[in-house]
Amino acid sequence: MSRDKVWYLFARKLAKEASKEEINELDVLLKDDVSLYNEISTLNDFWKNNPEPDHDFLEPTYILHYEKMKKLGVEPDSGELNENFSENGNQLKISAFRRRKVLFTAAILLFLDILPLAFFL
Repeated sequence: MSRDKVWYLFARKLAKEASKEEINELDVLLKDDVSLYNEISTLNDFWKNNPEPDHDFLEPTYILHYEKMKKLGVEPDSGELNENFSENGNQLKISAFRRRKVLFTAAILLFLDILPLAFFL
């Protein structure tokens, strides 16, 4: 079994790009490796977790950040919290929460890949 294949299929599943055959193949591969199944189920649970935003924290933090920007002479163009990215003329909006979620997941995956090296050193 190739761990790379499992992670590839899992990434496609999270992105909702996987076909039924790929999801079935992922399930079969995970049945063979319990430790990998545990890693993936933990990440899958994290990915599905969508906590409610804490508005009592977010609003004062935004205002504080906005005031610091004004002191530095930086004026935001708009009050929109999403950043716009252009890709071949198309506008994509990626929320800060989504970007943080992806970066956190990538950090966990990197940590899980490096963790076994600690046992060999």
